[in-house]
Amino acid sequence: MKRTGEIVLGVIGAIGYAFFTVAGFFFLWLQNQDEFMGELSAELQADDELSAAEVDAVLGFLDGGFLSSSGIFLIILSVVAIVLGIVAMVLLKGNNKPKVSGLLFIITSVVAAIATLGAGIFPGIFYLIAGIMCFARKPKEPIESY
Repeated sequence: MKRTGEIVLGVIGAIGYAFFTVAGFFFLWLQNQDEFMGELSAELQADDELSAAEVDAVLGFLDGGFLSSSGIFLIILSVVAIVLGIVAMVLLKGNNKPKVSGLLFIITSVVAAIATLGAGIFPGIFYLIAGIMCFARKPKEPIESY
């Protein structure tokens, strides 16, 4: 039985997690941009709807290491999700171990969605569907005639 559908969904999910890897690198790059942070500070302080305490809270949140820690977390989580997805797709090749592959897809999608507080749900949906398909699709049994 060909498992093309599961592999295609796995590739789409891996591409989605690659986007989160890029976002993590962007967070790391953004933290080192003092000019941008200065412009953001000026824009927030010029906003009449925000109080000074709110502006200080936002800037303290961003400068307090949030960008670097969340960037590193996104990079690590996304790379692990991509690697587990590739392992699951390799196990699917030739219909060798569809149950193990399905379990890898499902666990990866659920853990990544929970760990990113729901942000990783979109690529996780592709992994989840691929995992469910691994369990649901059964090879056709040959019809025996007597």
